[in-house]
Amino acid sequence: MASAADLRRRWLEPGAPALGRAVGRWLTGRGERPDGLADVSGRTDLRGLSLSVLPTTVGDSEAAGAPVTWESLDLRGADVAELRLFDARMQDCLFDRANCAGWRVWVTRVEDCSFVRADLRSRGLGGGGPWRGRTTTWRRVDFSRARLAESHFVGCALHSSTFDTPGPRLVIEDCAVTDLVVRGEARTMIVTGVVDQAHPPGSRSFTADLSAATFRDTHVIGYPWTGSPRPDRTTSASSAIYRRPCRACSQP
Repeated sequence: MASAADLRRRWLEPGAPALGRAVGRWLTGRGERPDGLADVSGRTDLRGLSLSVLPTTVGDSEAAGAPVTWESLDLRGADVAELRLFDARMQDCLFDRANCAGWRVWVTRVEDCSFVRADLRSRGLGGGGPWRGRTTTWRRVDFSRARLAESHFVGCALHSSTFDTPGPRLVIEDCAVTDLVVRGEARTMIVTGVVDQAHPPGSRSFTADLSAATFRDTHVIGYPWTGSPRPDRTTSASSAIYRRPCRACSQP
């Protein structure tokens, strides 16, 4: 398997830098898809691509037109750090081993994508809550062994997604979460459900399978426990289900 460095060197070959700039304009909604792009396993081959201007904005918070859409792209090993995603769509994309650090995400939908071993360290993966009545949604996303140290999902929706060994301090705050799977060691996992006038009871949920996870320091606040014994700070958790935020947040 080619390393991320090898994949990035492809874009330094003769003619490749100009193609890379054209791809950057296409991905940010400022141009058409350029000619000369190959496919790999049914996806457009952008492995190792580096977006040269950082931070890079994808979408427009004030635009009324169709959202920028990334569909069936292979961005394994790419350097796409510091993206600013406004009302964007990502479908069937691979970001395995990519540099996605510093992403900021607002009202964006990410579905059927993979971030295996990607660097996804960011405090802005959720958007902080609804914007014009919509929220960011992550659906059927594989975060296995992604670098998520100090990463925050705030005010978004996480559905049918997988975290495998998420690393130190993963924060999921005031999110609607269904069928989440956590495996391996989660050194610190903080799950909080904020219930106030802006987020009435019933607007947030948390259901998860933690049966293959171990925890060192775990906090679940604002979601009542309805499943098997709660995960504590030292032991493996059995299959766990959290449903319906409570009015009075309780310590685990």
